Amino acid sequence: MAYLEGLLPLYTVQKGPYTVEAPGYEPVPGETIPRRHPKAKNGLLTRPAPEVSTNYDLLRRSADKYSNEPAVGSRKLLETHTELKKVTKLVDGQPKEVEKEWTFFELSDYSYLTYREYETLVLQVGAGLRKLGLSPHEKVHLFATTSANWLATSHACSSQSLTIVTAYDTLGESGVQHSLVQSAPSAIYVDPHLLRTIDKPLRAAPSVRYLIYNDSSNQPIPESELLSFISAHPNVRCISFSALQALGEAHPVPPTPPKPEDTYCIMYTSGSTGPPKGVPVTHAGFVAGVASVGAVVAETVSHRDSILAYLPLAHIFELIVENLVLFIGATLGYGSPRTMVDTSVRRVRQGAHHDGREAAVHRQRGERHRGQHAVLSEHGGRAHDQRVRPDRDVRKRRARQSAGVDAAVGGHDTGRRRGQARQSAGTELQDGPETSAGRDSDSGGTGAEGVLPQRGGDGQGYHGGRVVQDR
Repeated sequence: MAYLEGLLPLYTVQKGPYTVEAPGYEPVPGETIPRRHPKAKNGLLTRPAPEVSTNYDLLRRSADKYSNEPAVGSRKLLETHTELKKVTKLVDGQPKEVEKEWTFFELSDYSYLTYREYETLVLQVGAGLRKLGLSPHEKVHLFATTSANWLATSHACSSQSLTIVTAYDTLGESGVQHSLVQSAPSAIYVDPHLLRTIDKPLRAAPSVRYLIYNDSSNQPIPESELLSFISAHPNVRCISFSALQALGEAHPVPPTPPKPEDTYCIMYTSGSTGPPKGVPVTHAGFVAGVASVGAVVAETVSHRDSILAYLPLAHIFELIVENLVLFIGATLGYGSPRTMVDTSVRRVRQGAHHDGREAAVHRQRGERHRGQHAVLSEHGGRAHDQRVRPDRDVRKRRARQSAGVDAAVGGHDTGRRRGQARQSAGTELQDGPETSAGRDSDSGGTGAEGVLPQRGGDGQGYHGGRVVQDR
């Protein structure tokens, strides 16, 4: 019951009963009747809103409803710093101090796109894909870290009825090659530092005609390395994300909206028990997942919230959550597991906190200015946050726990027939993708996410884990 004590205790938002018996099931000896969330007692939820039947519908609705609100925010890499530090390693069974090079990141403040600006970006990138030569129902492989450009590429594909193929950026050559050969995409979106990983797999995937590299990556590579890669793959047209957007801006193409039964994505698992497995998800199945999660946390979220996004978008949960954030009109601020630890940041601007546990954030919204504090504590390697206002201090990620809910709303019944339910939700839970956030990197060092996503005014430092912030 520790969550009920301390400086900022959590409080129950929803009232029981938290599950109800699903209608239409006959009793079976030795089994209980499957149970559902009360909001789905009369039927599984299929849409977050009546007019949203596809991923593209979701974006279009939010762009119309929250046009001038901040949608996505990112930080630019200003400089990298390297230092030599001594670390203890076991050498021939004996502890020995050795020198290791650590990399530290210096990033700018967040800059934002409004919902209307983000929609414009998406439509331009979608038009650019069509101008390259892609046609509806072709596939675009996404092999990159979580970023605003990753999400924009996924929405751009939906705007032109293209199917995305997702793979963890932590996959090695064999896993990437398996996903490329099996799914046969026409294009691939990739971060520059992952070009080495796809060098050989790309040779085994003749279907790939276009490569889009993320020129806004915070893990850049020397230009000579990029040019060497391009020359080694003469049959693949390589273009930057910015150039793709400019191409679409110069050659606009009307959207080609997908149908609910069209395949939205083929999501590859992490391959921890064998080759990665591709899981097809329809647009209808995906928006049902958004409706499901949205219904569970509806009482604890609003368009005033912000979220620090850094978990892998190649995981169905993160992909659903980020689209849910856009659906409710809240704000996404992109970070990285490599840039969230304050102890490794360099040149922290004045006013930023350094202990990685407390942050004072001042958000300006229109003519209103509201103060907000986020307090973070670490337990078992995970950062948990609580918010000051006692009536809204339930985090999105904890909403189901605080409500005592362990039953699906839009995806499946708990108990009997779970396999059928997984199919109806369009996700594979038995061997689904695993989160890779927080895994150790050879680069060692990190820099802090020094400023929580903000719009206007001077923000204070922010450090720590993923935060749902009321602004």
